[in-house]
Amino acid sequence: MVRKNGPIIKNHSPKSRDFTPQSETILEDKIIYAMANTSVILMSMMMGLFTQVIGSTMGAMASGMAEAIGGKEASDKVDLEI
Repeated sequence: MVRKNGPIIKNHSPKSRDFTPQSETILEDKIIYAMANTSVILMSMMMGLFTQVIGSTMGAMASGMAEAIGGKEASDKVDLEI
């Protein structure tokens, strides 16, 4: 009776055993780039919103202080300037 030999296992270098297919690497890069782009877009939107809120708050404070010190005419003048 003839016995079959099992698969021949060659000694591969560690570099070839830990090889990651290029398609997986590209997919991971695309995911990281998408996350980075989304983060930048969200940050710029939040900064724009923050600037708008602070600007309107500053205008309201300046108008209120001008009205308290100089009356309604001063408040209207500050509103026009801002």
